Amino acid sequence: MEFSATSIEEIIALAIRQANAGQRERAKFLCEQAHATLPPHAAVLQLLAVFNLQEGATAQAALYAKTSLALRPDHVPTILIAGDAARVSGSANEALSHYARAHALQPTDHGICLRLGIAQHQFGQLRQALQTLGLAQTLAPDHVDTLFNLALVQQDMRDLSSAVQTLRRVLRLSPARADAEMNLGILLQDSGCLEEAMRAYSRAYKLHEASFGRIAHALAAPHVGKIWLNLGELRAELRNLHG
Repeated sequence: MEFSATSIEEIIALAIRQANAGQRERAKFLCEQAHATLPPHAAVLQLLAVFNLQEGATAQAALYAKTSLALRPDHVPTILIAGDAARVSGSANEALSHYARAHALQPTDHGICLRLGIAQHQFGQLRQALQTLGLAQTLAPDHVDTLFNLALVQQDMRDLSSAVQTLRRVLRLSPARADAEMNLGILLQDSGCLEEAMRAYSRAYKLHEASFGRIAHALAAPHVGKIWLNLGELRAELRNLHG
């Protein structure tokens, strides 16, 4: 396929249409041909970074993103792609640097705040994550994923009462969150509230039966006071509990 410099916007638009139609390989090939034939173009490089990241080729995605940013340094979507590639590959400093730059460029963007907070938590920066996710919550007070991730940070910081409160808010907003019920059960159990924990585990089990293994493992803790040797009995208990 032959390209001309004047057709680059049409090439980009076609590649996006193909990708949105589920034809990612064709879209990627089109961008690769354009990149090989035409002078470097930031948007083409950005698309190649996206396609490679989706395929798990994080090193290649990072390279395309870096090259794109050399042409368009303050383009936030590309900065976020670079951050995602670094985060997936475990490059903490690089990922956090990209996300922090995106946040500095768009400080009131809730999605960027959430991304930065999750990365800070992933890489062990708990206090920074708590602050960033607190800001994300201010920007979107009822955003369930923000609240859930905030509860995870509070849990890791051993602020159990705050984590319980945050998870209860998650469940008021989204009652079908089995993962929130599961984590609530663990927190209540760690706080010594076993009856309440069992009710939370019961709700988690009823919402998602595959959570049974995690529940059984959590209840094997020595301080629980009852060892469930008969897992069928535990299943029955979880099914029959109300509340």
